[in-house]
Amino acid sequence: MNATGKLYFWPNHLFLAVAAILTFLFGANEIFQRLLIEVDGTIITSQTTTGNRPITTYAIRGHDGSQHRYIAGPTDRSLPRWLPEGVRIAKKKYALVWERDGQIVNDFPLYFYIGACTLGGMLA
Repeated sequence: MNATGKLYFWPNHLFLAVAAILTFLFGANEIFQRLLIEVDGTIITSQTTTGNRPITTYAIRGHDGSQHRYIAGPTDRSLPRWLPEGVRIAKKKYALVWERDGQIVNDFPLYFYIGACTLGGMLA
């Protein structure tokens, strides 16, 4: 204790507020970014960069024959970066699950990010 009676080890409220906001935004951002992905078609080419955090650029042919591009990044918000050519993928907007050749894939770690949001709320 110092002369004013305050404890030296008491946490700084500004630090806790910033930590709460950043932790909550970390969890919420990953969830919302995954929800916003919408892709449907067959992978015709894929190109992966090298380095510590590689990304994969997919060329996808839709059902109507149009060609689209999807970029899968190094975080959980993206679909996997290792999908081979010829695979049919479908991810609807506002859904966390996606389909690979007709099989439902639920690979998003939702509970981890809900835990991050909860931790942010507890810090607040």
